[in-house]
Amino acid sequence: MVGYETMALIFVDSVSEFVKLKNGFWISTKELKSKNLRLISWMDYAIEKNTEWYANKNGLNLREGPSLHTMIK
Repeated sequence: MVGYETMALIFVDSVSEFVKLKNGFWISTKELKSKNLRLISWMDYAIEKNTEWYANKNGLNLREGPSLHTMIK
């Protein structure tokens, strides 16, 4: 469950026209599309839905650029 009215199948890998679900089974992307489902990454989902994420106990490492070496001081 992603939200109150949104359910999701979590996939962890993809090969050709198949995705591997978190439970270890594979499913055809064509079958998903035929059921009016779509594949979307967590990052794209969060951006699309304008999702808010909360830092864990350790916090988040904010950076000034897209590199591990550009941390905010």
